[in-house]
Amino acid sequence: HDFYISHSDYGCCDCGDPEAWDEKSFCADHKGQHNVDPQELLDKMPKQIKDLCDMCLSGDFSNANQTVERYLKIFELLFIEASPSPCKYLLEKKGLVKNNLRLPLHPLSEEYKETIDLAYDVIA
Repeated sequence: HDFYISHSDYGCCDCGDPEAWDEKSFCADHKGQHNVDPQELLDKMPKQIKDLCDMCLSGDFSNANQTVERYLKIFELLFIEASPSPCKYLLEKKGLVKNNLRLPLHPLSEEYKETIDLAYDVIA
């Protein structure tokens, strides 16, 4: 996407952050946190994560803990490599993104694909 870079005296580069960038330089993909409808974010949040947040906010930590335990294996596998490759692999598998990688990122190691597939199948 198109972007505009300006010089500052501090090191911050978070597109969409009005404290770091002049809002007139925001691209169409990053409108800035003040221009985002909270309901739009909730609608995009996976139901399981929203339910987990609701449990925690209501103090239902017993059920929240059971939910985390159910997803713990996939959470761990998504960080099995020091790259976002496992996350991108799973998102592509679900049809949510194209797994386009650019340097220094690398594709997920073949040895982990089946492990991630099996763990995801358990919770899907």
